[in-house]
Amino acid sequence: MGSRLSSSGAILTVLCALSAASEPVHRAPARPAGSQDRVKPVLVPFRGDLDAARRSARERNVPLVYHLILEGEEQNDEYRRQVLPNRELIALSRNAVVIISNNGQHKLKQITEQVEGVRIERQVCSIYPMYENCHQHRAMWDPLYEELKEEDGNLYCPQIRIFMPDGTEVYRLTSDPPPMNTVLAQLKRAQKEAGPSLTEGELLRVKRHLLDGARCLEGRLWMDAWRAHGAVLEILAQGAFADEARKGAEASLAGFDIEIEEVRERLVPGTAAAAYARLVALAADCARTPRERRLADLIRKAERDRAIKEEIETWKLERKAEELWSDALALLAEEQDRKAERLFRRLLRKNYAQTPAGLRAAERFPKWAAEERASGK
Repeated sequence: MGSRLSSSGAILTVLCALSAASEPVHRAPARPAGSQDRVKPVLVPFRGDLDAARRSARERNVPLVYHLILEGEEQNDEYRRQVLPNRELIALSRNAVVIISNNGQHKLKQITEQVEGVRIERQVCSIYPMYENCHQHRAMWDPLYEELKEEDGNLYCPQIRIFMPDGTEVYRLTSDPPPMNTVLAQLKRAQKEAGPSLTEGELLRVKRHLLDGARCLEGRLWMDAWRAHGAVLEILAQGAFADEARKGAEASLAGFDIEIEEVRERLVPGTAAAAYARLVALAADCARTPRERRLADLIRKAERDRAIKEEIETWKLERKAEELWSDALALLAEEQDRKAERLFRRLLRKNYAQTPAGLRAAERFPKWAAEERASGK
């Protein structure tokens, strides 16, 4: 028969211990032979309240697990010693949100850990070392008591409950420590039925990509928006986040298509050079995207259009001249005068002499300009 706790004087703390591991594995990671970082595995706390734990379980699509442990009761102490340290349970819990609740007050102790080769000392609860202090594992007792108490007002402990990501309860045991094989099987079943899930790190990346995608859409950075939403779909293919990412990717391509059409309509005499320049910039932006071929086709078609060919060739010549000008100035800044002179002299020859960059070069270096005109090059 499990111990019970009445509502009078009940002050409980819950800590949400959620896996911080970067991959949803089902086996504890192996450590290198001879490693000094031999830390006994423990459940890692989720730092947040009950609502945050539920939200995390939904967003990551992982089960939510409650462990409720009453202080100072033999059966509860047995549960703490037998269930919580189970290595397979700890490994499975990396793919779950785990809440551990205990209402006790304990001494603190110092522990030493190896973190990336550096020895670090820190203070933890002597009984629940996944917490820095007892306030953390006491903090949510009242909310859990109100949620889980029986009709007679008692909260029976120890108990374990396993919920699906949507909050549906799939397993509950309130009595002596449960058979570990049963607990492990129920948690595995819940994880299997839930389907593909996210680690905490993956969830953060998904949210960041979606935020970046929304900002890029607002700024009409279509291909950046498409890539950001695509990054989400590389992490997951189902669920609300995936649906949002697909909508964002579709909106990105739709916005890009509208801009392409606007540019295409300006590929006429008088505006062709500016429109062509925009096409070139868009083409560079959409490399390795679904619109790469379309831009390449539009550029080739524009270059073959006799009505605007001369404007486009003039734009190309002026762009090349500006590149030479920039490169020459950079060489001057690096005190590579001879190399810079060669580039300036190229600008002063027939091909580039009448471009804006060529005229600037002639104004800055009149002697070289006269020599190049005299050479006839």
